[in-house]
Amino acid sequence: MHRRVLPNGLTLLTLREPGAPAVAVQAWVRVGSADERVDGLPDSATEHGLAHVHEHMLFKGTERRGVGRIAYDVEAAGGDINAYTSFDQTVYHLTVPSRHLELGLDVIADAVQNSAFDPTELERELEVIVEEIKRAEDAPGRVASQLLFRSAYTRHPYGRPVIGTVASVRSFTREHIVTFYRRWYTGRNLVVVAVGDLDEHDAAERIAALFSSLPAGEVAPARAAEPVPIGARFISERSRFEQSFLHLAVPIPGVRHEDVAALDVLAMVLGQGESSRLVQSLKRDRHLASDIGAYAYTPLDPGTFMISATPEPGRSDAVLEGSLEAMVRIAREAPSRAEVERARTIIESQKLYERETVQGLARKLGFYETIGGGLDEADAYYRRIAEVEPEDIRGVAERYFVGSRVVVTELAAKTEQSALTESGVLDLVERVFGRSQPPTAPPRRKTAVIQTATLATGERLLVVRDRSLAVLSFRAVTLGGLAVEPPAQSGLSRLYAQTVTRGTARHSAAEIASLVESMAGQLEVSSGRVSVGLRVDVPSRHLVRALELGLDVLTAPAFPLAECEREQALQLEEIRVQADRPAARTMRALNALLYPNHPYGRPVLGTTETVGTLDTEALRTLHRALLGGGGRIFAAVGDIEADELQALLDDRLGALATTIPRPQLPPIPPLTDLRERILAGTGAQAHVALGFHGVTYTSPDKAALDVLLTVLSGQGGRLFLELRDRQSLCYSVSASSFEGPDAGYVYAYMGTSADKISAALSGIETELRRIREEHVTEAELDRARQHLAGAYELSLQRRAARTAVLAYDALYGLAEPDLGAYARDILAVTSDDVLRVARAVLDLGRSVRVVLDPSTGGEA
Repeated sequence: MHRRVLPNGLTLLTLREPGAPAVAVQAWVRVGSADERVDGLPDSATEHGLAHVHEHMLFKGTERRGVGRIAYDVEAAGGDINAYTSFDQTVYHLTVPSRHLELGLDVIADAVQNSAFDPTELERELEVIVEEIKRAEDAPGRVASQLLFRSAYTRHPYGRPVIGTVASVRSFTREHIVTFYRRWYTGRNLVVVAVGDLDEHDAAERIAALFSSLPAGEVAPARAAEPVPIGARFISERSRFEQSFLHLAVPIPGVRHEDVAALDVLAMVLGQGESSRLVQSLKRDRHLASDIGAYAYTPLDPGTFMISATPEPGRSDAVLEGSLEAMVRIAREAPSRAEVERARTIIESQKLYERETVQGLARKLGFYETIGGGLDEADAYYRRIAEVEPEDIRGVAERYFVGSRVVVTELAAKTEQSALTESGVLDLVERVFGRSQPPTAPPRRKTAVIQTATLATGERLLVVRDRSLAVLSFRAVTLGGLAVEPPAQSGLSRLYAQTVTRGTARHSAAEIASLVESMAGQLEVSSGRVSVGLRVDVPSRHLVRALELGLDVLTAPAFPLAECEREQALQLEEIRVQADRPAARTMRALNALLYPNHPYGRPVLGTTETVGTLDTEALRTLHRALLGGGGRIFAAVGDIEADELQALLDDRLGALATTIPRPQLPPIPPLTDLRERILAGTGAQAHVALGFHGVTYTSPDKAALDVLLTVLSGQGGRLFLELRDRQSLCYSVSASSFEGPDAGYVYAYMGTSADKISAALSGIETELRRIREEHVTEAELDRARQHLAGAYELSLQRRAARTAVLAYDALYGLAEPDLGAYARDILAVTSDDVLRVARAVLDLGRSVRVVLDPSTGGEA
């Protein structure tokens, strides 16, 4: 790796990583929302949200590149570009094929140094940010998290939301923004990182030349310190959501403290993974919470150790008591060596997985250089992880789990009578912790060779051997999902996916979770509209053991009654709280209109009525139909040969019976006119969606449809540029599609304000008409093709992505496995192809439309 500090204070890092033909370029600005100047209380901050505005505006044009051109240039090169803002930094990042390194460096340098801050564009983008804030107000998890942070940080700026408020954002002027930009976007506050298939010295020289004229500037001053809590606190707010959220937190040090490694292990033992204490006790055994977890949040300044839960209705008090007792227990009794080893293995595996993509490596370098204490601290962190002992975990728990420092927050469901009161919570904390005083703290990718084989069952196996990184990805997939569910059993496949890993003839659910986590792996079963699949990802040294466990799940699930009833209850709860997810509710209604009286029109989750009738016999019947042998595709990418995997699979699968015949799907009725549904609801945003019947997965028109949708979507697409950038109608607007083996659909979606519904629909329809009436330009066509082909190439850095392509291409009927076929098909698309497909698919007279209008104030 090459590291250099320029005379103006800018730090540059370049690292050659030739495993894939890709490069990541990132600019890390050492200024985030916590550095916004504040006078008085947080809600009076004159700069509240200003750092986040720059995340939006730096891609809105420079002297050399007009509005939309930055994203256009990157996407046209087959790359992607984005940015994010946190409390401590603002990061601008892009990934492109390595042949476009020069472009990537130039774009980042131009955006960071030469942003135009056009007044008209600024006015539009501020309105976009207002829509983003409204969207956050409709996300119950975000609302609950903000309640926790403003309660835990009463003085420090971490208590303010990064994004700002509607009032603060609408108060900004161009002068505010340019002043902030000139103050902080300077050499001493900037770290530029380039990682990938590059020459380290040449890339460093180019970065130095591009940024040499940037002024040194000043560094951000120290922030207001958060006072040490002197007593437990409880804050409760009533929400308009269906689900309650509970958080409890205690202060801990920031990222540079030597205790961080032990705190991360502590969080893993307590509440990360299926075999963690809180998940096993409060979610699995006692059924008190539908979800629970623990996390050590360690930013630049002192952080917080938090436990987050979604209690079952009426059980917030029991969840709180169980969480507090778990904290006290681990502070008094060291965890087992097995628990620590499981956590250590998972954390250490991150070092392996982060090397899989160039953007992951760049992110690690940028983080440690800006706030992590320097690049040496990355190695020091993993050394501490390797050396941590059970008594170290008990020690940090004793040091930081102090009753007088506990903050409890509750976002109570709108229809639920909370079981918590302030006096009750404070008494509970005192009783569980006792009256003890706080203890004193101690001082380029080659063309893949795809091996194929036929198993003893007659099924196909596809393998790509890749020794470049010691990671294996494995898939077993079959047709299933909504397509095989009787109407009266809607939601069965989803329940199957959740229960099939909850115990086998050889292993209990807890044992399966523990085995997976001990290998730092991933084992899951998923179900969607048309397929069901098993996925196993694991470091190669655990290859045989992980595959044995995966095949045990695949062939011998036990469907224990207690586990199935628990997952059924969780699925019913997820159905119940769907009203809190208006965008998803809009899309479910769209599917129902597109596919009336057809399996594809039913919700993947099912309904309260259908899921409530499911039992273990239904699950066993579905299992025999899906995975009894005869219809599956197996695929793997990693350090294994096809004959090795074939022998392992034949040994376990050879004696299985053939599959039960699947039911025939009814024909999909064609759209003959415009169908419309208006949904009533509550919330800050309206949601509109337009849908059309599309093409199948194997259709020769699929590539042209993808290009068409990319011309419409993305930061350089027509919908984004016209409806978001120019008209400021929304924060999020998109167009996308789904393709299955026998049907597909296309949709356009926007989240907007209720008073903009008419303009939103009109704007989307105008763009859809335009793309079916005239050829796309050569520039648009080239951008879309290069973006799709490049993004596809970049995605194949991950073994899991390559395995998925192999498995689903074969499952859905593509004859020959070929990881390069999609990119070639995309690059061959012409403007005539796009126009032909647009005219065939985007017929507004044969479409469906759904509008969710919050101004009605109901839930119809």
